[in-house]
Amino acid sequence: MELTPPPASLKDVPVERIAPSGNTVQKTIEFGKNCQIKFVLHNTQQYNNLLSMKGFGEAVRELRTAQNLGLRETASKVGISPAYLSRVERGKEPPPSAEVIKELARVLAADPDVLFRLSSSTDPEITGYLRGHPNALSFLRLLMDQKFSSMEIERLKVLTVEIVRSRDCGA
Repeated sequence: MELTPPPASLKDVPVERIAPSGNTVQKTIEFGKNCQIKFVLHNTQQYNNLLSMKGFGEAVRELRTAQNLGLRETASKVGISPAYLSRVERGKEPPPSAEVIKELARVLAADPDVLFRLSSSTDPEITGYLRGHPNALSFLRLLMDQKFSSMEIERLKVLTVEIVRSRDCGA
């Protein structure tokens, strides 16, 4: 099933660019000269690898060693004690606060959503958005109740980009 009509001309064909942006990868879709939609891509390989691990601490240790960072150096950059980080990595402490999880993700060049999922916690920005937008919460409930598959959710993401394009670019 085609989600969007074919372009009327080559100028209507979106150009996609993917480039590093800080600790994330950003995808830009350009619809002509004056219209760009930018969003952060999640590292799906990292996501799948980390979700297969036993827990939050193991994932943090794996990310830290992959970045060739020592325990003390990482703790210092995150603003926590090395002893606390060690206990978290060994599973002796529960996952830290949302602020520390976000900082760990930044320092370790990780997808914060993966760390939040492993911590059984939710990013406070997402929670705040849902509180301020009850329709978004109702929409999530609908997706759950109707048992939307991953493929169907991906299709919704494509439609969302089209809506943003229409809104922001007047297309």
